[in-house]
Amino acid sequence: MRATLLGMVLVAVAAAAAAADDVRVYEEGGVTYRETRRTVKRPVSETRIEERDRTVYRRECRTECREVHRDVLVPVTEYRWEAYWAGRWNPFVQPYLAQRLTPRTRWERRTETVQVPLTRTELVPETRTERVPIVERRMVEEEIVSRVAVGPRRGTTESTARLATRDRIGGVGQLDSDPPRRASDSGWRSAGEVRRR
Repeated sequence: MRATLLGMVLVAVAAAAAAADDVRVYEEGGVTYRETRRTVKRPVSETRIEERDRTVYRRECRTECREVHRDVLVPVTEYRWEAYWAGRWNPFVQPYLAQRLTPRTRWERRTETVQVPLTRTELVPETRTERVPIVERRMVEEEIVSRVAVGPRRGTTESTARLATRDRIGGVGQLDSDPPRRASDSGWRSAGEVRRR
């Protein structure tokens, strides 16, 4: 049961992959290419900035003066005339009656009004504009093109004949800087050869 279900899923995936690929074969410069175009979906994230208004509450201290009534005791001083005997204790002077101002202080209760500072804290609403990043994700279709060289141009044996007749040493063609295989007067010598005269 599981094997059958797994087989059906694999066949569906292979069919979807085959349906998504677009394959074409073409020649260019004497070489045959197979070009495969596949459309795939990949996730893309885009960030945009939005301005939003937000209400915040800030603390604000306010000081105000209030009138307070209170009772206080106030000293009141009055001056009164008083009679007294002058020279009463002096044996050389005849005592006589005189008057003088004498201060008298009394306490009176009075009500007075004073200004008392009162501090209170309030929450004041304030509107601020903030820049908020918003990330949006979406799927984007992307085309992937792959080219593979399949072989040389069909019906042409020139490149094949050239490859067959090329002189090869150990599977690599002879380079221009290789030593000559035949003796010549080119003046080329190996590093170990000693020339005597």
